[in-house]
This record gives sequence, C-alpha cells and structure tokens, in this order.
Amino acid sequence: MVGTSDIFVVHSVVDILGLNPIATTIFDNVAAALKGMVEHGHVLAPPAPDARYVAVTMLGNTTKAVMALKDRLAEAGYDAVIFHSNGVGGRAMEELAEAGYFTGVIDFTTNEIYDPMTGGIHDAGPDRLKRVGLAGVPQVVVPGCIDFSVFHANHIPPALVGRPIYDHNPEYTLVRASYPEMIELGHLFAERLNLAKGPVIVAVPTEGLSIPNHPGGVFWDPVADAAFLDEVRSTIRTDISVQTYARHVNDPAFGIDVADLFLKMMSEGVEEQ
Repeated sequence: MVGTSDIFVVHSVVDILGLNPIATTIFDNVAAALKGMVEHGHVLAPPAPDARYVAVTMLGNTTKAVMALKDRLAEAGYDAVIFHSNGVGGRAMEELAEAGYFTGVIDFTTNEIYDPMTGGIHDAGPDRLKRVGLAGVPQVVVPGCIDFSVFHANHIPPALVGRPIYDHNPEYTLVRASYPEMIELGHLFAERLNLAKGPVIVAVPTEGLSIPNHPGGVFWDPVADAAFLDEVRSTIRTDISVQTYARHVNDPAFGIDVADLFLKMMSEGVEEQ
C-alpha cells in the first residue's frame, strides 16, 4: 500500500526465480531510476514566505467548477493545489495542511466521509474533515459529491442493490445516499467541522451535489439534500457560517462564488492572525 507517499512500485513482469533477460532488464532500469532520484531528486521544500498555496479537493463530478475556482484564485495571487478526493487524495491534502504547506483550504469535494459508511472505495478514514480544522488552517468547505459512494463496476454490495446508480465510467459505479444517510452525513459533516480551531465557512449548492444530481437526473432528491442541510444547520457551531447558493455544484459560476467567499475570508485578516 503506497498510501499518501510518493513511493512508486515497479512490476517485476516475471517471477523472481533466477535471472533472465527480462528480469535483468527490469532490475537495470530500476537501478537507473534510483540513480536518477539520488542525483536529481529532492524532498518537498517548505513554501516560500510569500507563497500562497490553497489546497482544493476535486473529482470528475466537480472539475468544471474547480477549474473556474482555480482561475479566480490565480487572478487574486493564490496558487491552487488540486487533490483528487479518491480516499488517498483527501488524506494527502490533510497531511500537507498539517505540515503548514497551505495558506488555506477549499475542501470542495467531501465525498470521502461517506464511503466508510457503505464500504465504498473512496475511504479517507475516520479523521477526514477533522485534521485541517484542528490544525487551525482557514477553510471553506463544500459538500460536493457527498451524495454518493463509489464502487468498482459490478461490485455493489447486496445491501445497496436497488438504489439509484450512475455509471461514472466503465470502471466505477456511483451509488446514491439514502434519505436517512443524508441526515447522518449532515450530522457527521457538522460535528467534524465543529472541531476546527481556525476560520470555517460552509458553502452549499442547492441545485445538486453531483453530476447525476440535477432535476430529472438519477440522483435528484431535493428532499434528502434539504434534510442534509437542515441537519448541518442544527448541529454546526453558531459561529460557523453556512451559506447557500442556488447553483449546481459543478457550475463554474458556483466555483467562482466559492473562490470569492474564500478570498473574502482571507481579506478579513485571516492571513495576519
């Protein structure tokens, strides 16, 4: 398991029982790669004093919005560092946030807190959505894609069969969260953000939380999504603002809205605190 490190694994192709031209070629190439890393590789350097890196989480379901968000941040002098929220990506983002690499975080795609509830493959562990806040890093958080869990195609657990599904691609199938689960997710989402020691703002799009979640889409369930939002509002600390936008999560305009919300938060003295 490589996890959140940058270790790479090389397939041996053949079994390791004696030497042969295939095996020795692979070993030679691995040795050459190692020599190159020793001579030219480097560890991740701390950010420069004037660097303004912002961690952003994204999936294919939120790519258009995050692209617009990234451009808006760049206009204001911030560099977005994008993490794929596939279980490993969220953990890697949080580790780097704890290490002080980011000025702030826009956790735009928080689906990784749902997969542990269903056995989905985008499982970022029990501390997802806690660590950035506990580190005191300013953050804007969006429940992007929190309405589904992810499974390998044709490997949906029996307990979830019959729910609305969406074939994201030939490899992955998305399964819609139920009404009771959306309430549970709202409570979990708020409880974890309540641990934050730094500034937090929640931004919620009310016209759909994922690509198949739109009027007429297979995941469209405004009642369940409203129940999620109600639970967030009833559980979250009173000093944490929850703002709603009548947009779809993957609308580029919503990405700009969230970027502007982050910039406003930072302009109000967060960076000097």
